Amino acid sequence: MSLDELKKIMTIEEISKSLKEYSRDWDWLEDNRVELTMLFPDHFIAVKDKTVHYTEKDMESICTIMELGGDDPAYWVVAYMNVKPIHFILATRGGRSR
Repeated sequence: MSLDELKKIMTIEEISKSLKEYSRDWDWLEDNRVELTMLFPDHFIAVKDKTVHYTEKDMESICTIMELGGDDPAYWVVAYMNVKPIHFILATRGGRSR
């Protein structure tokens, strides 16, 4: 969604407030990731106001349940609490790093 499209449904103040709330909830999730992973291993969680409100095994289920509850997942922090560490391998074209 472009900023112009977003402005049709929200004021700049509402957009700013929503982004600040999202950022605050994301920071809370990151600060509590270890505990949350122990509480909700291998589950998706939905966070709002520094609280876990929804938890499901897969993304489709959590989004469906949120929508049935009248909540739009686009305005929530939704993250997967992965028990196994995630490793990234970065590669460049031609296999050479620069």
